[in-house]
Amino acid sequence: MPFQFYTFLLASPQLMLGYALACMLVGWYGKDTRIGYWGFLILSFVLTPFVAFLFIFLSAPAKRRK
Repeated sequence: MPFQFYTFLLASPQLMLGYALACMLVGWYGKDTRIGYWGFLILSFVLTPFVAFLFIFLSAPAKRRK
């Protein structure tokens, strides 16, 4: 029975869409850091959006060009 439950979670389009939106939100929130939007987007897909969100607070802000 647990295997069927996990298969349902992986196959649920609503959960997959929610996960993708959470990853995009983390990427958008980290866009002003050194890693940038794409770096945090990939990081949140590889890890989880929650862990990547924690990395945002540890990352250095982007250097501004004048």
